[in-house]
Amino acid sequence: MNQQQTIHVAMINSFNVLVGNVTLDDILDSNLAVFSHYPDDEIELDNIETMILYFQEVEMFEHCSMLLKYIKDNFNNDGSRKELLCECEYPDISEYTRVIKCGRCRRTIR
Repeated sequence: MNQQQTIHVAMINSFNVLVGNVTLDDILDSNLAVFSHYPDDEIELDNIETMILYFQEVEMFEHCSMLLKYIKDNFNNDGSRKELLCECEYPDISEYTRVIKCGRCRRTIR
């Protein structure tokens, strides 16, 4: 892959993991495991905004729309992250990372 392709694949991979189209493991098991953010950490708002700018530039406006919805659902107006905690009676833990998410509701477990 050339540099432009690598950047594009990294943006697509980060987008797909962020919106739940694929799991991190799906991408890690592929031969295209590059990301535009550090995938073990919660993505920062500025990373998402950079992704939106990228997708605007390449005219992938549906991706922009989905990322804007993600921001609305996950961040407060001041840019701080909304606390979306798991409320499942029996959380499903299938992956241990820095931020552990429930496999059922995909919310953070504390």
